Amino acid sequence: VIQGASDELLVSLWPQEARAVQEQLVEAEKKGVHVIAGVFGPYDPGCTHIVNLESCGKTSQRRIQRRLNVVIADSNMVVISETGDETETLGIWTTTPCIVLIAKEYVKHDIWGKVLIDELGIERFNELCETNEIVSYLIQNK
Repeated sequence: VIQGASDELLVSLWPQEARAVQEQLVEAEKKGVHVIAGVFGPYDPGCTHIVNLESCGKTSQRRIQRRLNVVIADSNMVVISETGDETETLGIWTTTPCIVLIAKEYVKHDIWGKVLIDELGIERFNELCETNEIVSYLIQNK
C-alpha cells in the first residue's frame, strides 16, 4: 500500500510497526507523497508530519488486546491490521470505497482529536467529556 501511493499516505501505527515501514514512508515522502503519520508512542518514523497518539492508542489496545495499525494510500486503498505480542497478525487489504472511508475517518479522528486536546488542554477536554452528554456517552460506551 505504501509503495503504491502517489499523492498521499495517512497512517496510524504503533512504534513496532512504524519501525518496520519507516524506510518506505521516508521514500514515499521523497517521491513527493504527502505523508501524515499518527504514531501510538514517542517514535519518529522520519516523516515531516507526525502526531504522537500514545494517549489515544491505549484504549483501543485495551479493548481488542492487540495493536491496530492502518495505512491509507491516495484515499482509495487501505490495509488494516491487528497485531498481538505473541500472536499472528490479522488484517485486511482493500480498495472497497466504504472501508477506505471508514479507515480514513478513524485515523483523522485520532489525529484531530489529539490536536484538539492539545489546544484545549487536558483539563478542559476532561470537563467537556463529563458535561456534554453525547461526548460523555461516546467516551464511556466502549
